[in-house]
Amino acid sequence: MNKVKQMAAVSEREFRETLDALGLNPECGEWDSIRHFNLVMELEARWGARIPMEDVENLKTFRDFYFRIPCRPAKVLAVDADNTLWKGIVSEDGTDAVVPYVGFQQGLKSLRSKGVMLALLSKNDPPCGGKSPVEKAFIRSDMPLDLSDFAFVGVNWDPKAGNLLAAAKSLNVGVDSFVFVDDNPHERGQMKAHLPSVMTIDDIDPWIASGMDGLAESLGSTYFSDAGRTQEDILRARRPAVILPPQGMETSFSKAEYLKTLEIKVMPSLATDADVPRLAQMAGKTNQFNATT
Repeated sequence: MNKVKQMAAVSEREFRETLDALGLNPECGEWDSIRHFNLVMELEARWGARIPMEDVENLKTFRDFYFRIPCRPAKVLAVDADNTLWKGIVSEDGTDAVVPYVGFQQGLKSLRSKGVMLALLSKNDPPCGGKSPVEKAFIRSDMPLDLSDFAFVGVNWDPKAGNLLAAAKSLNVGVDSFVFVDDNPHERGQMKAHLPSVMTIDDIDPWIASGMDGLAESLGSTYFSDAGRTQEDILRARRPAVILPPQGMETSFSKAEYLKTLEIKVMPSLATDADVPRLAQMAGKTNQFNATT
């Protein structure tokens, strides 16, 4: 079973929506290839999947069928920086303190050489003539990727969904051509809420625990197997980066509406001894709770 496909929550949701539209219950037991022939036809029409009937006949459950559906091909891999390309937060820990995920970055560089366009979507101070923390991180000698390896750079404090829309416009590709990788579940949730056609990779904690090794290769075989079929694809992936200025894309995304969907309940209470380590940690975050810098 493909590990990356397991994390691709958007496609699974679309799969369930298709089942609902056809009046089928994914929990209804054994798969019946004859009874669900309409589902096969519908999914093939929606995703362009070509599933041999002999394979379908060997499936036992809806979930088996879901994992047999080929993922739609993508063109752009959009990644976060902090705790995704490297361990640590560059604006808090410092440029020299973050630890690059070397294997993951090398894998991304390899995908780029094959024609996959890379986009950087990071909430950090925007590029400023080589002076910003992100720019300084990328010029480190032990950092396999360079900022120029990205076809699009969206480093600012704007919503990432808006930055991705700007990337799609700049690179002249559809939003559904993107795969999005971010360690932060809040950022993934916003992307799925605002741009559900983006293939957002969920639950990357197991990959982070292993230093992100193997993730780029798994993404490549799952979503980018068609990359680099033409010389134009390869050349486009190597074009100079487009750097998006702050507030470079007008969007209608409402943070308030998104937060409302989370149904968060805040319960005020006095801090206890058990909270002291976390309070000390938060007090040290210079960009949020500390005015000393």
